[in-house]
Amino acid sequence: MILYIVEDEPRFRNYLARSIEWEELGYQVMTAENGLEALKMSARVKPDIMLMDIQMPEMDGLALAEEMYRRDPSVKIIIISGHDNFAYAQMAMKYGISKYLLKPVPDGEIIQAVHEMAEQIKQEWEKKHNHERLERQWTEHLPKLKADFYLNVMNGLYSDWEIHKRSRDLAIDLSRFRANIVAVAQMDPLSDTETRFSGKDRFLLQFSLRCIANELIGEEGGCVVLDDPDGNTILWFADEGVLEEPEFFQKVNALLAKLTSVVKEVMKLTASVGIGSCTGLESAPESYRQAKLALQERVLYGHDIVIPYTEKAGMGKTESDRNQLLKLLETALVTSDQQGAAVLVEERVHPQILQCATVEQFQELLLSINSMMIRMMQSQGWSVSEVTGDDYHYFLDLKQLKTNEQAFQWLTRVVRCITGYAGRQRNSGRDHLLQKIFAKIEQELDQDLTLNSVADSLYINPSYLSRLFKQETGKVFSGYIMEHKMEKAKELLLSGCKVHDAALATGFKEDSYFIRVFRKYWGTTPGEMRQGN
Repeated sequence: MILYIVEDEPRFRNYLARSIEWEELGYQVMTAENGLEALKMSARVKPDIMLMDIQMPEMDGLALAEEMYRRDPSVKIIIISGHDNFAYAQMAMKYGISKYLLKPVPDGEIIQAVHEMAEQIKQEWEKKHNHERLERQWTEHLPKLKADFYLNVMNGLYSDWEIHKRSRDLAIDLSRFRANIVAVAQMDPLSDTETRFSGKDRFLLQFSLRCIANELIGEEGGCVVLDDPDGNTILWFADEGVLEEPEFFQKVNALLAKLTSVVKEVMKLTASVGIGSCTGLESAPESYRQAKLALQERVLYGHDIVIPYTEKAGMGKTESDRNQLLKLLETALVTSDQQGAAVLVEERVHPQILQCATVEQFQELLLSINSMMIRMMQSQGWSVSEVTGDDYHYFLDLKQLKTNEQAFQWLTRVVRCITGYAGRQRNSGRDHLLQKIFAKIEQELDQDLTLNSVADSLYINPSYLSRLFKQETGKVFSGYIMEHKMEKAKELLLSGCKVHDAALATGFKEDSYFIRVFRKYWGTTPGEMRQGN
């Protein structure tokens, strides 16, 4: 859940944000120094719970509470104040404030208040999305013609003039589709310990996911929610061009992270989402294809995650004029699905090779497979000779393949080479992203680095960044940042740097807070460390 901490006094704000292990308790913390800043933040990332002071510059806590209650009454607000004036408490009740805590407040009482608000949110969602309601909604459908239109556009079945004509017939305003991001959501596989549902409930569970997506995001969030032929949930986000592309991505990331969170809370199951790139209307099918490829990366990162498309993760274009078998094989190759590709070659391609009645049929089949693989590798900028190694000479002259069995063995080896190479390329793309993350940490160690700020600057989802970072380093992001800051501070102090300068160089605005954190981490004060040198 998203927890806002709004407090104008820097020391207390930092204390609230960092002295309590919010990340381990399941909360993603964002801070603001006044009500106006918090209000601007909420337009991009909606909070679930807000922990705030009353007296603040520019916009005080009560004014912020009033505005947030007007915008979204579901946000839970906790006031921490030194004022025990009854009038404040009365106004707090009027503006929907859920808790009013008087300073000084023990950490345990703050945590308990936040947990209570989180439980209220869970109960409200469970009440809203109970199983009986989802069963009733099972009998309802989106208007069929509009759904068919969106799906046909998504699959590239209409020319430009058909899109405009049919949209006019269905009263669909295409002006809101100037910028488009397509996402594909899917319920994660059920665990062996799941007793409430089984495999036969797959379509019911996916339908439940679609219903939650419709109510949570839907048209109000600038999103068209659809089902694709495979039963996945498509989320087509559209923008009239008001937002810049980075802002559009951040908005979509935040909404999809909220969707997976709500699914987990309501259904006690998890879902994952793949996100395509931002495109114009004519290229929406490409964004859809990318989203499906990104979702396949769930195999690497686990369940309950939002995964953005990257150039190395999504590979190659499928050709609409290829038969279904070649499409399936190409998809397996570009996604480095070695097992899936091997099964296709063994169970689908090999029988077709054996069924060739003439030399011409045999050569034409090999030529179509050969052309698909060359086109796919070249579209990625790969060297065919580098990828295929000793088997490259067969690509230059297929007539060297004299028998059905020789052709089958060659194809088996080549498929193994391509999927292995694709996997290595995908890992290099992931390594490149990690290099950018570590470089940013090193360059901005003197700033207040947070998971959200780094994710926003790289235009990726915070959950994806957190999962990738933990997988690669074995550490949570916030813990790594603190460790890096403390090591840097120690290095500076031992080299003779002043305590104040060491604090600034590691992103601490106040010496007193720096000293407290340093002593807690190293067991000695910065001054003692410096004198020891």
